[in-house]
Amino acid sequence: MQKLIWILGLWLVGIGAGYAATAPVAPVTAPTAAETLNFRVYWGFLRVGGAQISYVPTSNTYVLRAKVDDSSSLIDMHDTWETQGVHTATRAFVPKVYHVVQAENSYRADKTMTFDAKAGLVRYKNNRDASDVAAPVATGDARDVLSTIFAWRTGGIEEVQKAAETQIITLKKNMLLRRDAGVRTTLKLGNQEYKVWRVTMRTVKDGKPSADSWVVYLKDEPALTPVQIIAATKFGTFRATLDK
Repeated sequence: MQKLIWILGLWLVGIGAGYAATAPVAPVTAPTAAETLNFRVYWGFLRVGGAQISYVPTSNTYVLRAKVDDSSSLIDMHDTWETQGVHTATRAFVPKVYHVVQAENSYRADKTMTFDAKAGLVRYKNNRDASDVAAPVATGDARDVLSTIFAWRTGGIEEVQKAAETQIITLKKNMLLRRDAGVRTTLKLGNQEYKVWRVTMRTVKDGKPSADSWVVYLKDEPALTPVQIIAATKFGTFRATLDK
């Protein structure tokens, strides 16, 4: 069950990950408008809850938050992932603190990553279990997952058409997020048809790509709004559809 929780959590946090961009280019123009996206989440044909991603900018700082609520018969899940960071003159979405709070059936978690820019390290803390420790991880240019997702958006439609790999930091280690080149196509949802970019991605740990894959359908427009995300895992297929 914990493996299922990890996969579902990473997927939901990565809902916008098809957005796209690889390395930051100076000067950087960070998004100035707040944004909230809501999704209906399904496991096969069974609706298992909802997810929300929000971006709140204030001057040169930002707060990113992803939430999932699932009270289906599959699992009782109420999780929140939040990043607080800054936009600098040369790099948007520079994380400072990444905080995860999870409530999944009887499981509880409260964990924090603190980014120490001066030392070039990320420090991990389990706020519920002092015995759960990990050595600091060197950051390099890596961000947390949420900041990576939104930084990708600065690349726009041109960047969506390129394959890329970017380094991300989970709570205890580095990994890569690999994105295939986007393919322009159409997607029909109910009675509405969208012109979209289809982007496939997966994580790479220790040089080994994951068997699980994520397909994101992005509106063919400057905002690149994700309208549907499909995750193929060994536990089945999860699907998230944008709420109107």
